[in-house]
Amino acid sequence: MPERISDDIIALLEDERAAIRRADFDELEKLTQAKEKLFLELQSETPSQIALSRIKDLLNTNQALLSAAIKGVNDARARLLEIAEVQKGLRFYDPTGHMAQVETRRSALEKKA
Repeated sequence: MPERISDDIIALLEDERAAIRRADFDELEKLTQAKEKLFLELQSETPSQIALSRIKDLLNTNQALLSAAIKGVNDARARLLEIAEVQKGLRFYDPTGHMAQVETRRSALEKKA
């Protein structure tokens, strides 16, 4: 018996993996809607263990890629916030143990590479 729905899910998950690697988030949104529809349709089919194993492997791979992408975005955001803090000024503890900050001034001289 052909496993049209499970084959479609496998192909869609492979497309999803490619979209994650390209950081094509518009495409991921479209694929998510199609994936939801296909998984609902999968209830009418009894896929083989091989197909189920392949689907599980692809889902795990895609989840790992998405987790890594989210971590990368969060790390970049944190780094940009750190850079913005440094640009505000230098923070240090004064002799009494209180936090103090020396404001940095923007140079009137424009630097060009």
